[in-house]
Amino acid sequence: AAPPGGLRVESVTSCCRESVGRVGLIVDGVRVGETHESAPGSSTSTELELMVPPRELEIVAELSGRKLHTERIVGGPEAELCVDVSIAIFLYVTVVDEESNVEFVFVCGHRRDMPEDAKPFVGTLAWDSGSHQLSSHQPTELGDSDCLARMQSLRLVPDLPEGRCFEKVEWEDTSTEGQKACQFQRCLVNPVRVGKIFNG
Repeated sequence: AAPPGGLRVESVTSCCRESVGRVGLIVDGVRVGETHESAPGSSTSTELELMVPPRELEIVAELSGRKLHTERIVGGPEAELCVDVSIAIFLYVTVVDEESNVEFVFVCGHRRDMPEDAKPFVGTLAWDSGSHQLSSHQPTELGDSDCLARMQSLRLVPDLPEGRCFEKVEWEDTSTEGQKACQFQRCLVNPVRVGKIFNG
């Protein structure tokens, strides 16, 4: 009988080693699936079990179009891959009140979590170790460690027409006593509001 193939893939945040779902896997150029999503604190496995042949394969892992990892692996019962997902965020703007023209600015970790009517944040995004000029729905990579410090250091300077104002929402640490919360995992699960744009 032919030797069994197979590959187990797990994806975790590079900062806190917490599970991340929706990491896409491409094997020899063919997209074969993505890691499963589980709620923070859940013990449900996010591992993806792939049925692949018992030969050398090129594995590419990506999230929201961002290539995370490439490796050649021989498929087999013991074959496994752990993908580190470095901290990267998308900023977007949504209208919450058309009459008074109030908009909210959100951060999310996964492009698919942006609403269909979301507009790109246009302006400068700065953090404690860099800055980025934004004009489209592009991910900004913030590094691979200390998610809380990265998120709390975010400074947004939107390009606004005269008469429009921006008000920042401070990033709140959602950790509790004895339970550290990964802030990158938090915005991979649900978008987080970081500001408001309104008429001054």
